[in-house]
Amino acid sequence: IVRSLPQNNSTQVRYYRGIAGIKQILWNETKAHQQLIGYTHRNLQEIVGHKYFEEYAKALEKNGVVTRDLRCDSFLDSSDSPDFVRRHIESSAWRYLPDSVMHLTHNLDVYNDIVAIYYWQNNDVMGIEIQNQLIADMQRSIFETLWKLAENYKLPEKYKRFER
Repeated sequence: IVRSLPQNNSTQVRYYRGIAGIKQILWNETKAHQQLIGYTHRNLQEIVGHKYFEEYAKALEKNGVVTRDLRCDSFLDSSDSPDFVRRHIESSAWRYLPDSVMHLTHNLDVYNDIVAIYYWQNNDVMGIEIQNQLIADMQRSIFETLWKLAENYKLPEKYKRFER
């Protein structure tokens, strides 16, 4: 009887390993329709390098993707490296939430009907994409609540070099 039930393929899950996997997730994000929102735990150049990040940024701009990002202390600290190159993506905005309000341990992005979660720590580099409209809509709702909350937080003096 179970085998005769219609298959429900409304949810797709894709799993990625390694730096190439993170690059694939980012490239998939350049196909966002209109908007890409997310939480950034650490700066992406740290894992994919400057050259790839530049290609990613140019593709977002070429495709007219508007990005909004919530960043925390750990992101700003990760951008303290002398190798970090600040790159502003056109049609992008970000807000700051301190780690005491939102302790991030990974990056999470939402676009179209996809939620992308990716993580790198030491030799553990992985990511997943969940393609499901209801899950994406709920994550958008959480993001919008935190985005409004972030209006109340100003960058601490030590991070003023990142002024928006």
